[in-house]
Amino acid sequence: ERAERKREMIEREKQRLSDLQSRLDFAAAKESESLRAIHELQQQKDALVASLEQEKKQSKEQRARDDEVSRSQQQQSETSAEQREEAAYNRAVQQVEASATEERERRDA
Repeated sequence: ERAERKREMIEREKQRLSDLQSRLDFAAAKESESLRAIHELQQQKDALVASLEQEKKQSKEQRARDDEVSRSQQQQSETSAEQREEAAYNRAVQQVEASATEERERRDA
């Protein structure tokens, strides 16, 4: 009888350990799944950040080209001293506006 109780106690402990191992395996699988999901999200975030940076760079380059074309057109159309003064003023205003825009973009980034 004593041996039987001991055997039953051992069987209960084995079952308890088996249950605990199952729970541990389940938790480990969930953790692994979560880590994979986090890794995928990080990769997506990195790709989006890189894409955004590229778009900002392209936008800045396009603005610079547009500004250069605009300045070139203005210079070609300047025929009098008044027109040159007005164009210089307009260029200064554009430069201030461009600086303000860049500052806003820097703050927003």
